[in-house]
Amino acid sequence: MLSISEIRREAREILSGKWGIAIGVFLLSYLIITAGSSILGFIPVIGWLASFLFVGPLTVGVSWFYLALNRREDPDVGYMFSGFNDFGRTLLAYILVTLFTFLWALLFIIPGIIKMYSYSQTFYILRNNPNISALDAITESRHMMNGHKGRLFGLSLTFLLWYLIPIAIFMIGGAVMGMGAITNELSNYSGTLDVSVLTLGAFLGGSVVLLAGIAAAIIISIFIYPYMNVAYAVFHDDLYSRNTSFEDGSFVDTNSDVAADPYGTETEYSIPEEPFEETKHPEGFGLRSLKKVNLPMIPSKIFAGESSFDIRLAKPEDTEELSDLMINTAKWLKEQGSLQWNALLSGNDVHGLAAKIHDCEVYHVSKDGEIAGTMILQQAPSDWDTNLWQESAAEPAYYLHRLVVARKFSGQNLSHAMLQFAEQVTSDAEVPLLRLDIMKRVQVLNDLYQSAGFSLKGVRNGFSLYEKKDATTIKKQESVSSRKRGLADSCFLIYQLCFTILLSLTKCIRSVVEQQRFDFIACF
Repeated sequence: MLSISEIRREAREILSGKWGIAIGVFLLSYLIITAGSSILGFIPVIGWLASFLFVGPLTVGVSWFYLALNRREDPDVGYMFSGFNDFGRTLLAYILVTLFTFLWALLFIIPGIIKMYSYSQTFYILRNNPNISALDAITESRHMMNGHKGRLFGLSLTFLLWYLIPIAIFMIGGAVMGMGAITNELSNYSGTLDVSVLTLGAFLGGSVVLLAGIAAAIIISIFIYPYMNVAYAVFHDDLYSRNTSFEDGSFVDTNSDVAADPYGTETEYSIPEEPFEETKHPEGFGLRSLKKVNLPMIPSKIFAGESSFDIRLAKPEDTEELSDLMINTAKWLKEQGSLQWNALLSGNDVHGLAAKIHDCEVYHVSKDGEIAGTMILQQAPSDWDTNLWQESAAEPAYYLHRLVVARKFSGQNLSHAMLQFAEQVTSDAEVPLLRLDIMKRVQVLNDLYQSAGFSLKGVRNGFSLYEKKDATTIKKQESVSSRKRGLADSCFLIYQLCFTILLSLTKCIRSVVEQQRFDFIACF
């Protein structure tokens, strides 16, 4: 299951190159909802109820847009209106979620917040299952979120904390205006108008700071809303496809542990059962209607010379075929006098093919339906890698293992094409390093990887350690680091400026109190 930081990183990768349309959908939906609600708001009761007719389907459609963006479906702006194509279900789901959340919120707010997270998957479930009813989607959302509400709350918190910036600015503006009010009272008390300039300046300065706070809140919202919604979609697909099993097409949480919820949302408050509580899952819910999601974006073909090969992520049903290919390759290597992969012949698979297929780290290469090759591309170091790379294993890198080309397709430069593909996947994930290891004595393979641009980083336990850097990713990361340093420097300068202003105002007030007059020089 993805951690919060991994979900955020995945969301940023998805938004790379898509920020424009993601922000545009947010702004357009906000303008439509705000304008429509304002107009209908002039009509008492009826207008408020009528607003649900377009706010509900539009809100659901926007959620579906970000879900499609997460699934690399390249939705256009019109996708945000897709909720109107299923008007009855989306409207009813929105009304029920809003109503149930409101009723639970009447119990001292906290239960409403808890239930808001319980119902958070409802709109996504409607998208995954065209035949499920609105009420059943809500029920299924509660099943899915059992034991996971704390994790989603933690994810939400990482975005909401950004609003501490405008809050801090508002507090500074309020403090400046408050000092202006104090000096105004002192002026009235002393019977002199000498401090009126300071009072006016404090009010004007405070107003400017407050406007800056509003601007900061708007700018943060423009970027945070799309980022947060894509992250929620990543969370949903991760929960739906990675950490669940399916029995008879139903969702069964294999890792639900209410007591392990770090936020105590299930045990700290005792909430009565809901009137629509069901012990079984709704009919029509399950994996049959869900396409495979949350997987690396890969092309359907790679090219070696004049030949093209199909490439995809391996499926569990490919395990036996890929295992046979690796074992046959190990046998062939042994016949050539190489002990490379010899452990496979005794049934010792140190890289765990089946587990890697489950983790979506194995690729299946074929031509005209016939297996042509495979490879494992790990997103994190295994015990094997840590033992070889030692301290360097802490660096961000992908690890390539078990690159195999079937003997029938040897001599076609397919291995180079697969290496280039692995490099592209690594680069797309913005990971700076691609690593692999090979027996030092197998000179042919050492020459292969050196000719592909890999650098020899050392030899340990009889294995040559190779690494290839992605220049684009490294340059991008250096640029991000530079921007972060620039932002930190700017924040420090703003802090110094605010501190200097507050210190000067304090000196001015002390001068007024002690001397009963405004002394401009004393302020500095």
